[in-house]
Amino acid sequence: MSRNSTTHVDYGVLDAEKQNLRTMRTDTNTLISGKYNEVKAVFSSTNSKAAEELYEVADKLYSINAILNNMINQTIYTLDYAKAIFQNADTEMTTDIEGEG
Repeated sequence: MSRNSTTHVDYGVLDAEKQNLRTMRTDTNTLISGKYNEVKAVFSSTNSKAAEELYEVADKLYSINAILNNMINQTIYTLDYAKAIFQNADTEMTTDIEGEG
């Protein structure tokens, strides 16, 4: 059985999106880790109610960042998986077309 239609997948777009996600993850980690450490230092030196509340917010933001990192990692994995599926489909289509005789 041969296939008459083909699907074009631009792998460069998938790779570029993965790189954008990696960049976003790195930038977010740098920003949140830096601010978290600043807040932690202020809390340690001041120990006021306002500093404690700020520390709690920073702690929650740090937790949210961990969730965001997981989501980004899963998205990158999904893009890699999709790319592999499309590449496999391209190989199968090429084989079918070449095998038609």
